[in-house]
Amino acid sequence: METNTYNSYLFKALDAYPYSLEEAMEALNYSLSYQPDCAQSLHLMGKIYGYRLRDFKAAQFYYEAAMASELDFVALYPDYIYALIQTGDLVAANKAIDFARSLQGSDQAYLDILTAMSHERNGAIKEALKAFKLAAKSSLMEDQTSYIEREIERVKKKLGNKKKKNKKPKKKGDKKRRS
Repeated sequence: METNTYNSYLFKALDAYPYSLEEAMEALNYSLSYQPDCAQSLHLMGKIYGYRLRDFKAAQFYYEAAMASELDFVALYPDYIYALIQTGDLVAANKAIDFARSLQGSDQAYLDILTAMSHERNGAIKEALKAFKLAAKSSLMEDQTSYIEREIERVKKKLGNKKKKNKKPKKKGDKKRRS
């Protein structure tokens, strides 16, 4: 009976998210009261905290609890990695990316996008551009490919601005005069 009740509340939460956060939270709290270590419920709770409330530390807590429950739950890694990038924990983000790549069913293109975001957050713009280009090659979805193409253009602009900043301005007396 508990499994059916737990599933019922999980389905209610999934149905309510992201349109009715109040209903989703209520259903998740009931779901977690029946099964506190349910990876799917913990993952969805993390998504609410991360994407809707912008509390990435709380989101990270729920994602890590979900991983403790089910280490190979593929769906949670992109969200967990995004939260790590947002909090600036790039070392942990890169380790999580490496682990997620080893899981069967991982979206390799999205992991490349997250790698690019990590590089960009770290100030390594050229590496970010390379990772976005790799993501474009491995993407299997049109909307994802369009997103990646826009990101490539955005990062190229950043790279162009960085190159302009690195150029030394010419001094007035630098040109040789012909007599």
